[in-house]
Amino acid sequence: DYQPTAGEGACLTCPPGLMSDPSFTLCAACQPGEYVQNFDTCVRCSKGRYAPTAQVDNCTSCASGFYTGTQTGASTCTACRPGLFSAADSMDCSTCPAGSWSGNGFASCVKCEAGFFSAKSRSATCAPCGAGTVAPNMSSIACKACPIGRFQGATGQTACVLCPSG
Repeated sequence: DYQPTAGEGACLTCPPGLMSDPSFTLCAACQPGEYVQNFDTCVRCSKGRYAPTAQVDNCTSCASGFYTGTQTGASTCTACRPGLFSAADSMDCSTCPAGSWSGNGFASCVKCEAGFFSAKSRSATCAPCGAGTVAPNMSSIACKACPIGRFQGATGQTACVLCPSG
């Protein structure tokens, strides 16, 4: 509460997001990355939370697939880049392992489908196995060459075909 005029019988209440200054003569705003606690204290946002402008009683939770990039006092929440992911309230994004991928702002990694692979971590896509190779399982990090006596003429396949007799 505050009172800018002498001789008044009551104090005025600060609007949401503002707090009484130390002299109780005006309302002051907290900084971005902070929230107003009990109308009289600015508190920095905790890990995984942010405030683009001063908030009341708490900061906003950073959603899954996004991160704050700082331990405390974040004013923004940014989407994780392709090949990375995050849970809600994250300070950083995590790397997708080989055999999986993610797009922009993903909350988790996606396993490569059978017939596709990603050889490196932090992949934004899975690539199809080339002709003569297959990936029989999901989450492949490499394609396997067809053995002698078998072939595969198409890309993105899960099994080799027995060579015809003759």
